[in-house]
Formats: sequence, structure tokens, C-alpha cells
Amino acid sequence: MQDNQIIRASKAPSNAIIYLNLIAIIFSLLIAIKSVTLTATLDLVGGKALPSAVGGVLGSPGLQLDLLGFLLSYIGIHLALATSWYFLWLPIDRRLTIDSRQRHLVALLSFFPILFWILLLNNYLYPNSGFSFSNQFASFSWAPDFLLIITTTYLIAVILNAVALTMRSMHSLSLASPRFWQTSTVAVSIVSIAVTLLVVPFSLASFHASKIVREKPDIILIGVDSLRTDHIGFLNGSSQISLTPNIDQLLAEAAVVKDAWTPLARTFPAWVSILTGKYPGTHGAFYNLMPRHQVDDSVSLSHQLGQIGYQRIFGIDETRFSNIDESYGFDQVISPRIGAGDFLLGTFTDLPVVNLLANTYLGRWLFPHAYMNRALPLIYDPQKFDLELRTAITKIDQKKPLFMAVHFELPHFPYSWVEVDQLYSEFPASLSGVSPKIYQAAVRRADRQVAALLQSLESAGRLENAIVVFLSDHGEAFSSSEPSWIGQNRPSRTVSAYGLHGTNVMSEAQYRVMLGFRGYGYQKGKVKQGLISDVTASLVDIRPTLHQWLELPPPLRLKVEGLSLFSALCGESSALLQERIISLETGFSLPSMQAKYPDTAQIAQEGAIYYSIDRDGRLALKEFLLPALLADKQRAALSGHWLLAALPGPRENEPWDLLLADLKHHQYWDARANNHIPNEAPMDALLTEICQRFDVRGVDADSFLTECEL
Repeated sequence: MQDNQIIRASKAPSNAIIYLNLIAIIFSLLIAIKSVTLTATLDLVGGKALPSAVGGVLGSPGLQLDLLGFLLSYIGIHLALATSWYFLWLPIDRRLTIDSRQRHLVALLSFFPILFWILLLNNYLYPNSGFSFSNQFASFSWAPDFLLIITTTYLIAVILNAVALTMRSMHSLSLASPRFWQTSTVAVSIVSIAVTLLVVPFSLASFHASKIVREKPDIILIGVDSLRTDHIGFLNGSSQISLTPNIDQLLAEAAVVKDAWTPLARTFPAWVSILTGKYPGTHGAFYNLMPRHQVDDSVSLSHQLGQIGYQRIFGIDETRFSNIDESYGFDQVISPRIGAGDFLLGTFTDLPVVNLLANTYLGRWLFPHAYMNRALPLIYDPQKFDLELRTAITKIDQKKPLFMAVHFELPHFPYSWVEVDQLYSEFPASLSGVSPKIYQAAVRRADRQVAALLQSLESAGRLENAIVVFLSDHGEAFSSSEPSWIGQNRPSRTVSAYGLHGTNVMSEAQYRVMLGFRGYGYQKGKVKQGLISDVTASLVDIRPTLHQWLELPPPLRLKVEGLSLFSALCGESSALLQERIISLETGFSLPSMQAKYPDTAQIAQEGAIYYSIDRDGRLALKEFLLPALLADKQRAALSGHWLLAALPGPRENEPWDLLLADLKHHQYWDARANNHIPNEAPMDALLTEICQRFDVRGVDADSFLTECEL
């Protein structure tokens, strides 16, 4: 009789695994459908972006593979969960004394609390997720956590019971026999020895790394996205609460250039200018996501350092608009998966299972577009990016010098991340009304990332002989706090106060950047510590400055457009730097970017039609649109506090407005009206710079300023 029950029990759940997997598939699809509606994807695919998106998928095998991989991983995780639960429940099922149909039903019902547990855990770890229960339990905020405790207890109880019943069943196999314990002891010993052999040498290597000092200095570029200079405590007095205590400490012993500017306030063009020492009009990165063949980085610092034995690493935690990869002269790139899949799959990433796995090593393999991706603020954890950087630093050859460029994207719009609420503490009173608190919180968290990177470098002995350059690629403007411009000889003219970055060359908040150089170890003292230089500088100057600092032999065809700041960093005066003129230009802006509170879904819908997807799944600006986009660029020349801006205008007889701006007093003049223009303004030199700088690739001279034809 007992044998019959055992046989019947073993057959009872034979179909349960099929139904459990079916339930898992239905659950995953329902969640995906809800995610689509929650993330407003229907607005995106229902508009003009739909034909572009569909055509891109059909014409790109690379993107097809990304989508297929995501789908298989997403469904596969749910199937693995259901299958695991089946085998976990099986020992319990075999002990039930009810008939087979009832046991079958109980096996299926036992799975639903686990699905609910996934939703509750997602709610706890990612409270900003669209699957949060905050609205459903608004009057009982404690309820989700209480239910999470109950379901977790249920899961643990099932696991413990399954283990106990399995052990009991194995008793007949002499589980407690001496031979079993001897075998177990040997197995544990082997595992322990293996772990020791793996861990100890690695630890010793890390320990001895600090004793190795290489002849060539390590070169470290640290960038923080959208970082405004007026939010850095070092430059704005130490008496107030500082958002950037670690950056302040870095800059305290550095030579700092306080009047530094970006040539184009967008991440990708700015970084190409940093690496090449050239302006966008020369290197070809006029915009983010330019087609790769349009960008000339042949003389970049990364290529040159590779030729003299440097290991080269580039790290960035968002790649939607900055597709710098190994082809730009790097041996290793630490970033989320580059490609259109980031945009498309990022829309569907708010899925509980994906959320729970995205920041794990399993998620790194299954969902590479979601792992350490700052573009997904609901689940982005800055510590994951910090850990990847630390791991890369510890694995590189200790005998070779290092060139490492890292860019932290956290202060980029929309400024939030998974733990943003934890940094809503005291803020500097001087910044009240200047920027949103969420932006200030992002700056504070990015400051900790900079500290983590420096600690990793120090632990690996990479600051014993190092040059560290700290920079921001651009600033950030908030339309609600942008200063008003006062027209002097054309008061009817309204200069729009656009927000974000790369939208208005007359916005100091967008184009002024942080720039500091510091020597560590054997490089300490090469530049004047604590110096705050007032020379006008551009990000294009970083390349020639490092070139002179390192005393590198000039490579063939190296025609950088930046100037070396090395003499100024040493405290020496330089007439060339004092009298120089630098160039600024905008990217292209969408109407939705000019809203007081930009909507990411609206920006995506408007921008999708400007891009195409190549066969590798990469997103790139459509080349046939370049002439029209270039014609709509704002261009400017800057000398001291004087800026001459050429702005596309609506008038047919003169499609360009030419404004002279005084940045110190926020006044401007119509440069074509000669009355009342200050004599001290270097009008001729500024106009010459605009005409010469932008008489380059892609610019139709006939449609530009008539003054340039004279």
C-alpha cells in the first residue's frame, strides 16, 4: 500500500512543471505589457518614430541579436524560476497524503506567493519602479514591507523543509556513515585550498602593486558630466556646506584653471576634443552619435600613448549619446552595451525580474544593456560602476604605465538614481534656487565616485607617479534660474534662456567647465600646487598640455588647435594665453528640450527620426540631415568676458543674428548696429575667429555671415 502511494506521489507532479512554466510565461508577458504602458512606450512607437524603429530593427542584424538575446534571457529567467520551484517543491509534494489532483493544484498555487514575492522585493529595492505599490497602499505604507516579510518567510520555510525532507530521504544512502563524512571533508578541503590559491596570490599581487614605480607616469583623466563650477566647494568658499568634499581635496593641491570652457557642450564632441586637442569642426564630431567614419581621431592622445607602451582604459556609465569604444585607441572600454538596443531595451527595463538581476554578475551577462547603466535611473547603482573600474585597475599589467579616462554621468539629466533619496540632506544655502536639489544630490554622489576611483588607483599603486586631470565635459543650465540678458542697442530682442546643455552659446552655465591638473608622487611639484589661474582655457588644451608635460616627441601630422597650459600651470605668465580667443558651438536641440521640465519620452519621440541603425546595431545621425543641422548651429567666439555669438535667425535677408555679449554684466548689443558698442570689445578679432573657425567641413560659407565674405 505504501509503495503504491509513493508511485502515485511520484507521478502526481509530472505535468506540474509544464503548468508552472506556462504560469511563468504568462506572468512575464503580463508584466512586459504593463511595463510598456507604464513607460509611455506607446507614445513613442505610436508617433513618427515607429517607421524608423521598425525599419532599424529589420535592417540591423546586430540589433536583432540584441533583441533576441534580451527576449530569451527575460523568458528564460522566468522558466528557470518555475523549474527551480518545481524541484524545490517536489520533496514536499511527495509527503502530502491528498490525492494526485489536489497535490497538482497545491503545487501550482504554491508558486503564486513567489511571483508576488518578486514584485514585493522589486518594490522594496526599487521604490521608484513603475511596479511600486506606493499608490495601492497609500494609506498603509507598512503593508508592502510586511507582506515581503511574510512571503520571504514562506520561501525560507519551503527551502528548509525541502532540504530537511531531502536529507531524510537520503538517510537510506548512509548519509551519516563515516565514509560519507570522510568524502565530504575531502571535498570541502579541496574547495578551500582552491579558493586560497586563487585569493591569496591576487591579494599579494595587489599588496605589492604599490611598490612598483614605473618610469613613465600614469595619466588619469577624471570627468564628471554636467558639473557646474558654481557647485564645487573649492571654487566657492569653504565656509559653506560643500557638495564636493572629495573633489575639493583633489583640487586643493592641484593647479586649477577657473576660466575654462568646452568647445561644444555635449559629451561625445567634448571628449573627442579632449583626446585630439581639436575643435569639432576639425575632428568631425559635430554632434553626439556621429557616424564613425565622419570622426577623425587619428592623432588622439590614446593612439599616441599606445604606441609608447601605455595600457589604455576608457570608462563611462552611459553610452546612449557617447559611443567611444576601442576604435578610439583604447585597449579596454568599461561601459554598458553600446547600441540602439540601449534605447529600445531601456524602455522595457522596468521589469521586476530584470530589475532584481540587472546589478548582479548574472544580469551583466543576461542583460548587458541594463548592467551599470546610468541611463536607467530606476535601477542604476553607482557602486557597480565603481567596482568595475576597481576590478579593471587591479587586473592590468603592473609593469606598464596606465592611461585611464573615466567619465561619471550621474549629474546628467534626469539626475536621479536608485538611492537618490538617501542624499537629500543639507544643501548649500548659496545654491538655493540655482539648481534643483535632485541635481545637487547627484553632484554629491558623483563626488563619492571620484573618491572611490582615486582610492582604487592608490591601492593599486597608480598614484605613485601620476598625472591626474579633473574636468567636466560641460555644465548644466536650468531655465528657471538662468540670468536675464539686457539688450543695450536692441532692447526688443529676447535672448531665450534654454536649459540643459549645448542649447545656447550665450549660457555661461552650459559652457563653463571645471579643469584642474595635479601631480602625484614623482610628478608632484611639476605644476604649482594650490594655483588658481585666470587664463582662458578650453578642453582642447588638455591634449597639448599633457604632451608638453610628458615631453613627448611630436608625432607626424599632429596639428592640435589647443594651446599648452603648462607654463600657466607652473605660475608663469603667457601673453599668448591671456590674449587668446576660443570657439564655442551648440549641438542640435529639440523643442521638448527647451521645456522647463523636459520629458524624456517626448525627447525620444522627437529625436528618433534623426537617427538610423547600422548593421551592427549602432545608432548614428542620418548623414543627409547634416547640412540642415549644421546650418542651425549657434556659433561663438570668446575672449575674456566678451563673446560674439552668431545665432540663426528667422529673417530672410539676413538669416544670422550677430550679438556681442558682455558675460560679466549680462548685457548684449546688436553687433551690426555700430552705435553704443563698447570700444574695449575686441570685435574684429572675435569676428575673424568665427569666420575662420567655422569655414570648415560641412559649413556652407554662402549661407553664413555676410561679414565673413568681406
